[in-house]
Amino acid sequence: MKTTLDEGFRRHVLTYSVHYILNSVHQERSGISWMDSDVVKLACDMFLDELLGQVAEQRDLKTSSTAFKEAKTSKGYDAFEIITCAMDFDVGAPIVFAACKLRLEKATSSRVVHILEEILRRCVVGMASNPEMKIESAFRFIYKVLEEFVPCCEVDAGKKVGKGNGQTTNRDEEKHGQKVEATAMVRNAYVLVEFALKLLFQLHVKGRFTESEESLSMLEPIMQMLPGSLETKYDSLTHTALRTAQRFMRMDLDSREEVAETVLTTAVRVVARHGLRHSA
Repeated sequence: MKTTLDEGFRRHVLTYSVHYILNSVHQERSGISWMDSDVVKLACDMFLDELLGQVAEQRDLKTSSTAFKEAKTSKGYDAFEIITCAMDFDVGAPIVFAACKLRLEKATSSRVVHILEEILRRCVVGMASNPEMKIESAFRFIYKVLEEFVPCCEVDAGKKVGKGNGQTTNRDEEKHGQKVEATAMVRNAYVLVEFALKLLFQLHVKGRFTESEESLSMLEPIMQMLPGSLETKYDSLTHTALRTAQRFMRMDLDSREEVAETVLTTAVRVVARHGLRHSA
């Protein structure tokens, strides 16, 4: 299908048809993880292109918006929920994550970042509902994401330059000789940290793990990463981290006191910052 439906409106028909097939198979095999790594990679690339690439641009044109039903609507977000629910988690999660990370590395507009945020939000829903996902694998995956990207989000002691999410620090400026993608990844890393924390939160909401001694031992390293997520300049990440801390702080974890102290410090900082904004 990808070879035949390769240009113009045919590409809209391709994504619409593939979504229909995925949805039909998923309904028939909803109790198992039936999607292999090749299908996951192919589907990810296809629907990312639909949402972010040339297919998206064509859908925005007036000529395409009036021609076919397939060109008027996007099935990309729904498709990512299906993919992440139907895939073998151990193999598929790194593929989906790497595909979204690659697009974030190249994102230069808030529109692209917002689209990727919604894609990852739907991935959280799908992963939390994946019937054959092992919680040990999920914890390892979440920790790996946090370990890599939380340091990019922490408030830097260096001098800040500019305003908002695009501000740079001394640490960032040392990277200006490298590729632009590296700076964009530092700026957009908070999206990936939010994704990991939301997945952890949703797994507990769905009852995928309990407060057993085994679960708490696996949760402990993740909670030790939480203070770094709270000490950030990104309000949306601060909100997500506070929400996560509130849910897990009552558990019998060694890191509970450290997290509680950081929560109080963060709350005071947030109130002070917003108070200054309103007074100004």
